Amino acid sequence: MKRLLVLALSIPLFIASTPIAEAHSTLVSSLPRSGSILTAIPAKVTLTFNERLLVLAGEHPNSIAVTSPSGRSVAKGPTSVKGNSVSIDVNPKKISGKFRVSYRVVSADGHPISGEFFFTVK
Repeated sequence: MKRLLVLALSIPLFIASTPIAEAHSTLVSSLPRSGSILTAIPAKVTLTFNERLLVLAGEHPNSIAVTSPSGRSVAKGPTSVKGNSVSIDVNPKKISGKFRVSYRVVSADGHPISGEFFFTVK
């Protein structure tokens, strides 16, 4: 009977001490910032997440697209990943208006994250 009582009392302690799974990665900052108003197109767009990103040899699970107000891509070259940041170079064209940055990345735990934001060049 004592063993049963000890077991019954230890189950809630075990459950309370079990670690809770963390949420998926989230975007914590970007250069340029979402909603920013710039005087020129930035040379590079960089996104930083709260967790490391997945890097696979020979594969590209992380991507950034930067499009002009007319919907044309202004990104150039491959997406670069370093730890929890991903970046892409941008063509330095003299275009003004609202630019869209969309992304799809995969956190180190294998969960894909996607989103978009805008910045304006005046």
